[in-house]
Amino acid sequence: MLVVWTMLADLSTDDNRAALFFRVGLASQIASFLASAISSPLMALNPWIPLFLGSGVALAGLGCVFSLPETMNKVKSPEAEQMYSDDDEPPGPSESAYNLVSRKIERLIQPYSFLFTRPLLMLLLSFFTVQFARNALSFLTLYASTRFGWSIAQAHLLSSLYLAVTIPLFLFILPLVSSKLLHSLSASRRDLQIARLSIIAYIMGSLALGLSSSASLVIPSVCVYAFGAGFPIVIRSLIPNLVKRDETAKLYSVFEIVQAAGDILGGLCFTKAFSSSFSLGKEESGLVWLLSSLLYGLVELVLMLVHV
Repeated sequence: MLVVWTMLADLSTDDNRAALFFRVGLASQIASFLASAISSPLMALNPWIPLFLGSGVALAGLGCVFSLPETMNKVKSPEAEQMYSDDDEPPGPSESAYNLVSRKIERLIQPYSFLFTRPLLMLLLSFFTVQFARNALSFLTLYASTRFGWSIAQAHLLSSLYLAVTIPLFLFILPLVSSKLLHSLSASRRDLQIARLSIIAYIMGSLALGLSSSASLVIPSVCVYAFGAGFPIVIRSLIPNLVKRDETAKLYSVFEIVQAAGDILGGLCFTKAFSSSFSLGKEESGLVWLLSSLLYGLVELVLMLVHV
């Protein structure tokens, strides 16, 4: 996906980038929803059928990837040319080992020096925290099954409901909010406002799930939580506006690394948190959602301090 986001950023302008990214998010959610809906009955017949079917779809998608055109701007900026020319300078004959190591470290850090600005660092922190907290969603099926005594099949329908809600979110709601309600703002400020609203949906949905005392409250809670799914999309739409165009690929690389780190660490921490809360009793199994709501609240505070 890193290459896809970079190519879309190259092909879009500040004004239409968010709408284009929403379409990519919509395609991703539709694919996830269809995969879940199709694979479940097929696995009941034979678990090898969805495996081979998924492999065939992946091969077809790989064939489409090879046909993608080049989108990178081939004109290098003077700053980039100067940077590469400086890096190619050989070390002096009397340069010490300490200075040589310092130069090596500086050459590694210099291409990413554009990251060390307040807005980008705060957005990086927010993105990492959200990816960390979103791991609570992977326990939705187990949480509903444990808390309310549902079967795994019944509880899994909540994940399908989450995906189903995100489809109209990306197709109608977020484009409408961006183009109609926030039309008077600049593209960057529109994305930032949508990101803040998405975090509010995450907070409310997480709190509702953690405090739900009956099964009838879980479904609307999942729907509210799903309205926050646009956060990763609008952040990816926002960040290219804060850097030069030839720095976009490196910026997306850093955000993909941050996303992977958040997924890995969040998975480990929330697994431990869920097992600990489950040992306290099924009434306490909602603590993971309360923990995620706290993390989302911290993200909202950070986003309120971001100015673009």
